[in-house]
Amino acid sequence: MPTRRIRKLILGEHPFIPSRSQYKRVVLTSQLSILTFFICIIFFTIDILSHPNLYSLIIQFVCAVAAATSLVLNRKGKHTAAKIILVLVVNITLFIFSESEPLPIGLYLFFIVVNVGTIAAFGFEEKKLAILFISFSFFLFTLSLFTDITNIPKIGGTNEYIQYNVFLNFTISFISSTVIIYFLINLNHRSESALLENEQQMSAKNEELTKVNAELDKFMYSTSHDLRSPISSVLGLIQLTKMTNDPKETKTYLEMMEERLASLNKFIKDISDYSRNARTDVNHEPIPVQKAINDIIDHLKFYPGAEKISVAVIIDSNLVMHTDATRFQIIFSNLISNSFKYVDQHKKNCFIRISAQQTYTEIKFRLEDNGLGISEKYLPRIFDMFFQAHEKSEGSGLGLYIVKEAVIKLNGTITAKSKIEIGSVFELSFPLSKT
Repeated sequence: MPTRRIRKLILGEHPFIPSRSQYKRVVLTSQLSILTFFICIIFFTIDILSHPNLYSLIIQFVCAVAAATSLVLNRKGKHTAAKIILVLVVNITLFIFSESEPLPIGLYLFFIVVNVGTIAAFGFEEKKLAILFISFSFFLFTLSLFTDITNIPKIGGTNEYIQYNVFLNFTISFISSTVIIYFLINLNHRSESALLENEQQMSAKNEELTKVNAELDKFMYSTSHDLRSPISSVLGLIQLTKMTNDPKETKTYLEMMEERLASLNKFIKDISDYSRNARTDVNHEPIPVQKAINDIIDHLKFYPGAEKISVAVIIDSNLVMHTDATRFQIIFSNLISNSFKYVDQHKKNCFIRISAQQTYTEIKFRLEDNGLGISEKYLPRIFDMFFQAHEKSEGSGLGLYIVKEAVIKLNGTITAKSKIEIGSVFELSFPLSKT
């Protein structure tokens, strides 16, 4: 609440400021206006308590009013006008007092503070105005140092008076210049941080774009081949069917056509899964894990050779995972179907074990089988697009690639271990959703 009140005091009700650097300069202008106002009040009070001088009091009062006017204009969005009034009046006020005060009290220090504040407040966008006022300030300083063109009475000042004013002027100019320089350093740091962040984001986008382009080239080449191959095969089988009158041969050709079309259908499904995972947002919803896994297994129980596979689902019936249902289906359908597809028919006791365990931070899955296994030399590449680790593979080579991409979309991880004729183990972990 206090921060909002201060911001409202400085910026007004509904400020529209297009950039962060401009916003910071607007804030600085208001801060300098407030700082100038209070400095004038401090000197006004000191003069009243020590040696009242009507002339000095009037100048200090006018400067305070100008600082307040600058603050009001800045709040109303007239930022340039606010800066011009503030810098102009402060320079003239300094010049007037430099004409009357003794040189040793160091009043000229404020000219340096004003110039630093001018550069910070106007910034690069209004550098011409900044240079103009810096030149004006230097001109007034030179004029007050080497000439005596005013009728302002000079103040002699005792050693005690000079010592006191040197301390006061140095302290105020030191604090003011520190605030302004800190602002400039902070603004530069913010700009560098924003630039670094943009460069990092651009680098990440370029890497992602390079990956997408490479995958697109590979995808287009392999897709056109994998789509044309079964179609050409079916067209050839149709021609052979037309040329025979043997019912057995016709039936054989029809079965071969069915296999080719089933392969084509699977490939189209893989493409659909790939597109869906790449382009749709993650939609979290509660999923009863055991039931979802059992449903996937039920759809695969008529797979050739499935009757000799012992499937064990070791998952708590109460385990619920908040995740994207479509991607969950894609991930585990591909992994479990691979275990069915690459079963080792020579083994007597074929098995698939699926387990899940929830910790304080994540849910871990383990899928283990004693199927044909994957050669260890191929393991680093099994998640690559269109890579096929088995000679008997009739798939598109997209399955495990889509699995990996879907796992990444869910902020998860997946690893694989496998040995030929021993089997495979896939381990997955997903962070617990805050939903």
